Order: sequence, then C-alpha cells, then structure tokens
Amino acid sequence: MYTQHLKDFTTADMPYEDFNAGILKAGELTATVIRKRVEGWFQFSSDELAPMLKERDQLLHRVRQESNEEAIEQLKLELAQKKRCIHDAISIAKAKY
Repeated sequence: MYTQHLKDFTTADMPYEDFNAGILKAGELTATVIRKRVEGWFQFSSDELAPMLKERDQLLHRVRQESNEEAIEQLKLELAQKKRCIHDAISIAKAKY
C-alpha cells in the first residue's frame, strides 16, 4: 500500500522538497496512527513561565538603568529572588512535562 502511494506522489526527477513531501503524504495515508508533533517543556508551561521571565527581564533592565547604589543593591536582591523563583518554576515545569 505504502509503495503504491509513494509511486503516486513521487517521480525520479522531482526536487528534494517535493519528494520529501510525497514521502510524508504516502506515510500519512498508510499509517495506522498519526502522531502529533510534541511540544517542548517550555511551550507546555509557557503560560506560567512567560510572565515570570518578563518580570525578571524588566527587573534586570531597572538594575542596569539605576544610578543610585542603594537602589541597585535592593534591585539585585529582588533579582536574585526572582531568579530562584524562576529556577523552581522551570524545575516544576520540566517535572510536569
């Protein structure tokens, strides 16, 4: 069955991209189970991680823009805490995945 579909969708002189597409099409028509592309751990948990990463980036930007040494030290402490939270959230996201 696969061989017949492969012959229908491919020729000897077709470009590689089209040949590859023909192989995939023949496979889809003969497969008993078609697997969906699996998301990675980040995409799986991006709703939870993206806001945390955005906050960390904004905090890092504030550290780089600040000129007051006391404020910089406070922001660095906040940044370190945020990094720990993100590290924990990433570990949890990977475990859930």
